[in-house]
Amino acid sequence: MSNYSWEIIHKTSGRARLRLNWLKAYPSLHSSLETSLINLDWVKDVQLSPINNALVIYYEERNLSPEKFNAELDRIFSFIAPGNCFAQEEYKGESTVSGEDILSQVWGENKSAILLGVGSSCLVLGAIFTPLPLLPGWPFLLLGSYCLKMSTEVT
Repeated sequence: MSNYSWEIIHKTSGRARLRLNWLKAYPSLHSSLETSLINLDWVKDVQLSPINNALVIYYEERNLSPEKFNAELDRIFSFIAPGNCFAQEEYKGESTVSGEDILSQVWGENKSAILLGVGSSCLVLGAIFTPLPLLPGWPFLLLGSYCLKMSTEVT
């Protein structure tokens, strides 16, 4: 095997069980993986088990050397497997990007639009709540004006 994205767990005559470290984490790739393997002329059937990160391939053994078997699977997995499987020694199925990083990136890219939306919403709520006797509208008006001010200052 030339990479870390898969390994043969068990192989018998006409049947091979493989572990794909990324199978559980990427359900969107299941159908393309199945289709690619079934289209090989020596493959009879394919069974995916995402819970175990396993794949069972039933195949015809005639004229199929172990080298050709591994080479064909390497070729298919190199096109289908997510790119980060090849960069890491051991893929754990966890994302290396935290939620805080994603929020920081979204905030950085859309700060002006977010402040404009929050500010406008707060101004509308403040205008609705100010005449009502039990609901304070002034905090919404103040927050809305501050957000709108900040949205225009964002560079």
